[in-house]
Amino acid sequence: MILFACCLATFLLGALAALLPRSYRAASAIGAGASVLGCLLGLIPAARALVEPQGWALTLAWPPPFGLGSFAIDGVSAMFLVPALALIGLAAVYGRGYLADQEGRRRAGPPWFFYNILAAAITGVFTARDPLLLLLCWEAMALSSYFLICLEDADGAVRRAGRIYLVASNLGAAFLLVLCLLPGAAWPPVLGAADAGLASSLGGMTPVAIPAGAIFLLALVGFGSKAGLAPLGVWLPEAHPAAPSHVSAVLSGVMIKTGVYGILRVLLALPPQPWWGWTLLTLGGATAVLGVAGALGQSELKRLLAWSSMENAGLMLLGLGLGALGRAFDEPVVAALGFGAALVHMVNHGVFKSLLFLGAGSVLHATGERRMDRLGGVLGRMPVTGATFLAAALGICGLPPLGGFASELVLGLCALKGLLLPQPGLDIPSLAALAALILCAGMAAAAFSGAFGVVFLGAPRGETAQHAHESPRAMRAPMLILAALVPLLGILAPLVLRAALRALAPAIPGAEALGAPTVEALTTATLVFGLLFALLGGLLLLRRALLRGRDVRTGPTWDCGYAAPTARIQYTYSSFTQPLAEMFHALTGPTGVLTRPWGLFPARAGHVAESEDRMLNGFLALFGFIDAKLEALHRLQQGQVHVYVLYIAATLVALLAWGLW
Repeated sequence: MILFACCLATFLLGALAALLPRSYRAASAIGAGASVLGCLLGLIPAARALVEPQGWALTLAWPPPFGLGSFAIDGVSAMFLVPALALIGLAAVYGRGYLADQEGRRRAGPPWFFYNILAAAITGVFTARDPLLLLLCWEAMALSSYFLICLEDADGAVRRAGRIYLVASNLGAAFLLVLCLLPGAAWPPVLGAADAGLASSLGGMTPVAIPAGAIFLLALVGFGSKAGLAPLGVWLPEAHPAAPSHVSAVLSGVMIKTGVYGILRVLLALPPQPWWGWTLLTLGGATAVLGVAGALGQSELKRLLAWSSMENAGLMLLGLGLGALGRAFDEPVVAALGFGAALVHMVNHGVFKSLLFLGAGSVLHATGERRMDRLGGVLGRMPVTGATFLAAALGICGLPPLGGFASELVLGLCALKGLLLPQPGLDIPSLAALAALILCAGMAAAAFSGAFGVVFLGAPRGETAQHAHESPRAMRAPMLILAALVPLLGILAPLVLRAALRALAPAIPGAEALGAPTVEALTTATLVFGLLFALLGGLLLLRRALLRGRDVRTGPTWDCGYAAPTARIQYTYSSFTQPLAEMFHALTGPTGVLTRPWGLFPARAGHVAESEDRMLNGFLALFGFIDAKLEALHRLQQGQVHVYVLYIAATLVALLAWGLW
């Protein structure tokens, strides 16, 4: 409890202290150091809560009208908080090296001020046990991340991305505000408070019967907008490419999990109805397929990763949907495995997606180039970045025995369990979830094999790729740590699943025992694939030893019949993924601009891939329509003080009348 308070205090004091020094290096050292220290202090009680099911609570007595503010860490909070703090700390170390070239261009204090505020707000969201406190942390998280996204505000595209993100955040916060204002005693169990009698911070209001379905829908929109749920996740493909890469890693690897956390809390606290699970499965499957289809049609690496974040958020929602159906139909095995799969995938996704964004930032830092088709051959000049990016790409494709394979295997086993049970309401949803999982796994493999091949392999396509260089040590160290975690989480996947089931036990009695067969199956699969890869590694070492000292000549494997092949005959990302991207053009829109050859001796021809974001275009059209209709209200803005005083007086009279009534 003391360490957790010190964690929050370190974040807040570090944010303020980073504003004081005039020296860029001093401000950067203070800001990054406070982030790392705060994460280390918070990891200790969070890790302890994973093995102590009862957890702990911290209550702060605030003066009226705020009442009591309560923090607590139980098993569910700890499952989210441990990877969040670890990733925030590693991203802070990376960020110090990434922002080092900004010296002389801007002050270091403001970026680190907002970064530490973001870290404190995310920690507060995962531990708040009071509706008002949750809302305050949620708004602090939204505002601090907005200023971090708009760090390069001289670019008009960055300002546009920031506005889109702010509108989407406020839309979700409006639904959460309504949810927090609901008078009743349902909030403490929804937030997971250890004390079910904890009064709301808006206490004194008469409890009323709030339909559980209304709470679910409010939570789905409010939390789902942050989780990247389609069509509310329009901000993801815009904000991630605009933000600095270490911030993008935190936004994707940590912040979108706050939305998953909120939805999971509601599902565990209230008795779900079958339509809740069907809704989550439908939206989760649509989000996953739309996200990976959008990734296939991108030309920028960070934008591709942003679309992929939507896909993985959809997979987590698939797990939540299966868990909700399991609880609704009184099938605790499906409930435990569904929620457990979502938690395991949350942990793994945080690691490999953060590593992918850090790797993309390393390439951007070295070359200054965003478009994949202008890179190529980077692996020979950036071996550490290339190797770590490859590890993360293999993990996100779900190849065994890495972490992504383990979480997708648990989700698939849960769907198979629901398909084989005699319960009639589980067969069709489980089959749909399994089909969506298989489809997304195959498309993700195509997207990331193309991305890695185009960016890191082959010959350089331009001057920037030819002059690429490895990143500084401060950037390489976090990437190496995360790259080591990708296979480690695959090996330790049974322990992660067991910890997730233990965290779910208070809401699903006997969850750890119900999931024991799946833990054993996961252990067997991990051992088998681990032995196979160990054998493959041994054969490679044996081949290397046998070839040592021999005259081995190397040459091009394929030159397409050219005597002097150039980089122009290489595959581009758009040509590699076009056959798959064309299959989903109805969802993502046109897949690019095609310049057809013309004449007997055509001068040029080409195809530039860039999928249209139809969700964003739809929202922009809707907001444009609303803005046009609201123009009529401008006549109320008279510009005269006495008219505004009249508005205030009329509002006070209306409030007094309502109070008397």
